[in-house]
Amino acid sequence: IVRSDTDHDTAYVDISDRRYFRQALSGETGIEGPFVSRFSGRHMLAISRPIFNGNESTGALVVAADQRLGRARLVQDTATTLGRELPVVAADGLAAPFRTGSFDAVLLDAPCSGLGALRRRADARWRIEATDVVELAELQAHLLASAAELVAPHGRLVYSVCTITAAESVDHVTPDGFEVDTTEPPVGTWRPFEQGWRVLPQDADTDGMVLIRYRRVP
Repeated sequence: IVRSDTDHDTAYVDISDRRYFRQALSGETGIEGPFVSRFSGRHMLAISRPIFNGNESTGALVVAADQRLGRARLVQDTATTLGRELPVVAADGLAAPFRTGSFDAVLLDAPCSGLGALRRRADARWRIEATDVVELAELQAHLLASAAELVAPHGRLVYSVCTITAAESVDHVTPDGFEVDTTEPPVGTWRPFEQGWRVLPQDADTDGMVLIRYRRVP
């Protein structure tokens, strides 16, 4: 879920429970800028241009998409419970049903090995093979290219994964027509990691994850 003010900068936060989810939607966290909730799978959130009442921004149109219908319903149900309106689409990020360049900001929460979340999913260490990382990295590259096509001029693209491997994050090529935003994320405990940012589980008592932010150049 995203809330947009006049500022288009994206503040990335991990909303892992309904309590924090509600705070983020209501602005109680005190963080300025859009708020993003994370769900696994081919999940995408996109922000249209701000909605104005006169000269005052009153928010923005936000669209959520996930390949799995069950996940899409989860997003919709949570938004409804919190009294929020949110268009939710069950669609594949490789063929997103949106016009090219139609969003000011896009978050791609890409499918990954989940190696940053081993403390919650200990069994994954016996299920993940080296070949899985290779295959996921290939899929992620295609998803990143697809998501980039949806971003309007001067818009933002945020790529996130709950893993800590370079192959699934910083090894990806910057999409054509974009530059990397190297400024430190305004929220969270992040370590510089090549052109992106990484948090390890011991840094902030969270899952390990990597975040890379891009901006489309004119």
